[in-house]
Amino acid sequence: GEPRLTAFTMEKAIQAKNLSRFLFLLRICKYTHFTLDKSGFMDNLISDHRTQEAKRYLEMYQALPTHKPFLVPVYHAYIALAEYDVAKADAIMEKALETFGDHSGFLFETAQYHARKCDYAKALTYYEASWKAEENQKPRYTDALQGIAIIHEILGDARKAAETYDRMITCLKEEWGYRDGDAAVVEAEREKNRLQGLSLGNHRK
Repeated sequence: GEPRLTAFTMEKAIQAKNLSRFLFLLRICKYTHFTLDKSGFMDNLISDHRTQEAKRYLEMYQALPTHKPFLVPVYHAYIALAEYDVAKADAIMEKALETFGDHSGFLFETAQYHARKCDYAKALTYYEASWKAEENQKPRYTDALQGIAIIHEILGDARKAAETYDRMITCLKEEWGYRDGDAAVVEAEREKNRLQGLSLGNHRK
């Protein structure tokens, strides 16, 4: 979300090969001010395949005047996945694109959806689309860039991951007004340097 010290936690999730944890962390970062489920209760119901309970919980959320409409089809899709109906889940997301295709939040969640399915090419496409959709909403949250960087790392392309941190650092400085030495910039530089080290190591093999 807004530049916070989240990269270390993200890194640990990836090192543990816990993609679901990584995706949950990204959602909490981006939507901490209006998320459907800060506690992770909804995600836990879906992970446990308790889909009937999840559907009731989603109905309760949808009835709230402050609910975010673009999150509703996303969770319907995750519920369908939990019921092993991939075709239904994909159809829900495709249909929702007709309504929310210009919404940066929905594009971000679409990236999350494809990342969870390990369709990394589509995930990257939608993370980039989410980032672009916020071009006129500066300062932008950096979660989409974090997603791009970590997926490149998952794919073994540390160079591209490091380059994405360059974009993140530019955002921190130009859009948020952070300077060299500020904690957010220092952490992003640390991640960039770590990834550059991995890239050099891979070239030497």
